[in-house]
Amino acid sequence: TPFVAQVLEFLDVQITDDNSIAALVTNSWGEITSVLQSATAAVFGFIVNTGRFLYNFVLGMVFAIYMLLFKNQIRNQINLISKAVFKKFYYKLAFTYKVADGMFFRFVAGKGLSYLAVGIITFAVCAIAGFKYAALISLIIAVTNMIPTFGPLIGAIPAVLLAMMTSPIYGLYM
Repeated sequence: TPFVAQVLEFLDVQITDDNSIAALVTNSWGEITSVLQSATAAVFGFIVNTGRFLYNFVLGMVFAIYMLLFKNQIRNQINLISKAVFKKFYYKLAFTYKVADGMFFRFVAGKGLSYLAVGIITFAVCAIAGFKYAALISLIIAVTNMIPTFGPLIGAIPAVLLAMMTSPIYGLYM
């Protein structure tokens, strides 16, 4: 076929008869086996890692659903165990837990509201400027903004690259 002829010409391989094909395979057998071994190892590693990920994901989902379904029962059991173990300090610990839980909830809610505001403002500015992927850019900015200190810098890199793929001048606007 013409394609095979072009490939053989590109590889600078001359095949004139059956003996030259056998010689080519014999000479290249070491390279062929090494390529097949590395490809097999890569495929096997991919399959194992995918299986491990799926196993961990399913197990995590099962635990999360279990914890959500029985959260009141689990909370009551933890309270009973805490009362038994920390007899003298239980009420102080319970008060400290409630205060810390309230503070943490307000902190996370405030940060979440901040990230949402940043995402909406980014979307509005990108949509007004006419960016093609305004929603994706604003999502990237909002999600990476959750990372303290370096999050906005980390989020700016893919956002600028995405804007530049749409139009190079948009990368300068970012």
